[in-house]
Amino acid sequence: MNTLTMTVVNVVHAIALPNPDAERPPGFEFVDTLLAWMKWGGLILAIFALIGAAAMLMFNQRPGSTQEGVGAIGKILIAVIIIGAASSIIGFIA
Repeated sequence: MNTLTMTVVNVVHAIALPNPDAERPPGFEFVDTLLAWMKWGGLILAIFALIGAAAMLMFNQRPGSTQEGVGAIGKILIAVIIIGAASSIIGFIA
């Protein structure tokens, strides 16, 4: 690294930036309920999608259709993981 970059890094580390705790503003308690409903709605849709993808995998007998069904199931499972971990992911980033 060059000298200018090292100087900038040292200055940034020397400055103590405030890091306040996350606090819900008054009157926003409904947001927790809304987020919970959205999470459960997303999981219910994922269950229907998984059932549909399994049916597609079962009934499609064309060559190459198995890969489409397995790919759809993989995408749905990744979506379920993201839905379940969304609040943790955002909490980690924030």
